Amino acid sequence: MEDGQRFTMAKLPLFQALTEHPLFAKVPQSVLVVLGVITAAFLVIFKFFYILVITGVLYFVAAILSAGDAQFFDCYQKYIKKHDYYST
Repeated sequence: MEDGQRFTMAKLPLFQALTEHPLFAKVPQSVLVVLGVITAAFLVIFKFFYILVITGVLYFVAAILSAGDAQFFDCYQKYIKKHDYYST
């Protein structure tokens, strides 16, 4: 090892896989599934092709929000369920 550098477990891929929130295509899997189902429903049922643009924009917004905090959507879901408790 070079002088001044220490070995840390945080750099190992196994440690990162066990401690970091899993993201698929930079968004949580649940958000990606919801966007996919909405897109498929609008395409198949209504033949509304503009939904591809709308869900594309929503995907990029979700990617930006989860880039700052990977657990943003999990925290937001819990906050919505307990909104009355947290509001004053």
